Amino acid sequence: MKTISILKRYKFEFILNLLAIIFYFFIYENLHFQLSEKIMFSTPDSISYLNVSKWIDTGKISNSIVIRPFLFPLILFFCLKIGYLTIWCFNLILWIISYNLIYLTVIIITKNKKYAVLSTLIFITNISLITMSFHALTELTATFYNGPIFMYNLFQS
Repeated sequence: MKTISILKRYKFEFILNLLAIIFYFFIYENLHFQLSEKIMFSTPDSISYLNVSKWIDTGKISNSIVIRPFLFPLILFFCLKIGYLTIWCFNLILWIISYNLIYLTVIIITKNKKYAVLSTLIFITNISLITMSFHALTELTATFYNGPIFMYNLFQS
């Protein structure tokens, strides 16, 4: 009974999340590529993060340890222990949490659902950010942290 009342109360948010995830997978399907370790580590940045992760694992020194921060390679290290698809899952979860935090931040600040939906839709339809989730890069980690802060600062002025 309590579950039904929660679903009724947050029906709109549930639908918004469902549409966002459908849009995400629609973009994925239309990119016409197979998610693989080769795609995940196809950029110079992702390779340098991987090198730092390998340093954490093996202690093998790499030039990348001087130029890359430690946190994301540590996350990569743990994800790679399970499998490279865990990195994609991690990025997808950050993407979902990010737009929900943006929605909640705008609702709290403006008390206006229209602004919250507009802000969330702008984020959700950012195809570049969706495609970044298929790579081992820090963009979604930074967005997860900075997205709600940006919205807070935007609507506070």
